[in-house]
Amino acid sequence: RLLTVILHSNDVPCCWKQRCKLTEEVVSTFAAKIFSQYNQVPYHNMWHGFGVFQGCYWAMTKCSEVRKGFSIMDQFALLVAALCHDTAHDGVNNAFHMNAYDDLALTYNDTSLLESMHARKCFETSRLPGCEIFGGIETDEFKPVRATIISCIIQTDMTFHGAKMKKLDEKNSFNCEDPEEKKFWLEAILHGLDIANAAWPWEECSRWARMVCTEFKMQVAKEKLSGLPVTVFMDIGDNIFDEVYLPNVAKSQIGFGNFVVKGCLQKIACHIPLFTDLVESLETNTENWKEIADPEADPAKVALPPPSGNELVCMNYAKEILTGQKP
Repeated sequence: RLLTVILHSNDVPCCWKQRCKLTEEVVSTFAAKIFSQYNQVPYHNMWHGFGVFQGCYWAMTKCSEVRKGFSIMDQFALLVAALCHDTAHDGVNNAFHMNAYDDLALTYNDTSLLESMHARKCFETSRLPGCEIFGGIETDEFKPVRATIISCIIQTDMTFHGAKMKKLDEKNSFNCEDPEEKKFWLEAILHGLDIANAAWPWEECSRWARMVCTEFKMQVAKEKLSGLPVTVFMDIGDNIFDEVYLPNVAKSQIGFGNFVVKGCLQKIACHIPLFTDLVESLETNTENWKEIADPEADPAKVALPPPSGNELVCMNYAKEILTGQKP
């Protein structure tokens, strides 16, 4: 319902409804169908997809630079890309699929496998009866919208992270007058918000940390079972549901925050000041993780929130896989 309000409201500074000729019924049906294709994996689930969507909405409605730099159609494309960017994710990464030499690897020739599949799901869904979210867009406008959605989703592949950071270092301003510059900023914003769970308020940050580490453990278990190379950084303990492994979770989050997320958000914040809020939140969270990682720290000093209902559903799903109750 909230998604429908966001995309269909006349009260927001972006008028996607009128420009894209959206109806509440079509938006609701499309969103419901997309969400139904997200799996109940611990991290890459529908709540992650919606969280990134909400982050993009936040950036567009709260930041004048973004609203002025992107056209209504650009903004619409970014929101759709965010919503769909992990559709049907199965909880393992591209390397797993390539090592397994499975159908996904064969279909996409070892190139951004999951991201290509997510983009395909977006447009396959839009062709279903009642889901025609692009139905009100003229053909000459649909092509660039489609190109933006595809490029934004593909660029969430972490393979491109290093190159994106180098390009951000070279930027002198948030300039969207050149089409290629605008394309880069659309991709950078989605990528930055995709990895920004480490910068959400502590209650949300710590919950998502538990879930991503659970998903890592699921992949390691599958790798060992299948005789595939084990992804070392994901192997953080035999029983991640035991609090004794929380320091390992904390250390993984400190590393991810310091070496991946912080630089990305800081570089974006140099040109989009709104992202400074995320940088400051990340720094607070990092200090909390350091307390948890310290073996001599008081365990009561930084409390992790209890699992939410959605987290429990996903964690139980993971336990079934890790205990062999679910293939």
